[in-house]
Amino acid sequence: MHSGFSFLRKSQGTSKARRSFLGGIAGLWATQAGSNARAQSVGKDDLRLPAYAVAQNYQSLKQSSFDRAGGNADRWPLAVGETKEVFQAAGPGVISHIWFTIAAPTTYHLKEIVLRMYWDGQAKPSVEVPVGDFFGLNLGQYNIYQSAFLNCSSVKALNCYFAMPFAKSARITVTNEGAKPVSAFYSNIDYQLVPSFPNTASTSMHNTGSLHRMPRFDIQVHRRSGTWMARITTFSWKHKAQAI
Repeated sequence: MHSGFSFLRKSQGTSKARRSFLGGIAGLWATQAGSNARAQSVGKDDLRLPAYAVAQNYQSLKQSSFDRAGGNADRWPLAVGETKEVFQAAGPGVISHIWFTIAAPTTYHLKEIVLRMYWDGQAKPSVEVPVGDFFGLNLGQYNIYQSAFLNCSSVKALNCYFAMPFAKSARITVTNEGAKPVSAFYSNIDYQLVPSFPNTASTSMHNTGSLHRMPRFDIQVHRRSGTWMARITTFSWKHKAQAI
């Protein structure tokens, strides 16, 4: 079995691409004063400071499944049919990182847990997809891979580094649509709140197509403005051994 990504390829440049991507996020909402400070005249040459060295104007926050009672139960169990709100924030802001880890008794819980994202108070989700599909595991099984924007680690940790801006509000839920309870759903979502967006800022993430229960072989991810972001293609095959 194999999962292929037409836009995500494991290479030596993955870490560099991610640093460049996250650096772009950090510099997106620099204040005008900070922007002016990036270029400083030194003789005939201009000194351009990297984004992380320039004053920024945002609040960095996190929402997670930490134990509200102060214990070590930093997870949420999900009963059959239960929907859990894993993120809710008023904007303007941007989600910069999503991390999930799941412990469940069923083999295909990556297909049975459905992820939904709602932007700016909309009643219908802009993203509605099995959680495994969202993280590139379209066949409902864990496969270790590394890329600039998505990955699955050896401990079944799922990471997403797509920037997801929202103007008014953002809400993310997960629903257990399987036949058995999910033992533990771990969640950690990093985001930033900003005073306003620049005119060039993109709108939030959307996915195309309907919700799939069977292996999904093609996923289109794009911005509301129509900007195409990614295509995730998954395929599998069976090899029949032959006697020599």
